[in-house]
Amino acid sequence: MPDQTPAAGGAPAAQPGAKKKAPTSLKRLRQGVRRRVHNTPVRAVAKRAVARAVDLIEEGDAKSAREAVQRAISSLDRAAAKGVIHRNNAARRKSRLMHALQKPQAK
Repeated sequence: MPDQTPAAGGAPAAQPGAKKKAPTSLKRLRQGVRRRVHNTPVRAVAKRAVARAVDLIEEGDAKSAREAVQRAISSLDRAAAKGVIHRNNAARRKSRLMHALQKPQAK
């Protein structure tokens, strides 16, 4: 019998004595699957960009770090514009990156 879980994109398997699920709840499950497929790569790109920037900041290479931070900021803005992350979440992450970039230069 094929997997009929909501994560697999199918309708949940009916269990004996279980109530029938409302059509709206099944639609919400389908929407969640579609959103997850769409949002995960966007979130991953932003996460990788931020991680690269943090690594370069820690290494102390100012020029490469500045470029990496700009790329990370761009990817965070893109994710926020698409609604994948909240705009305040993107702003907070950008602020922390900029503070980390400025910190070694202040020494």
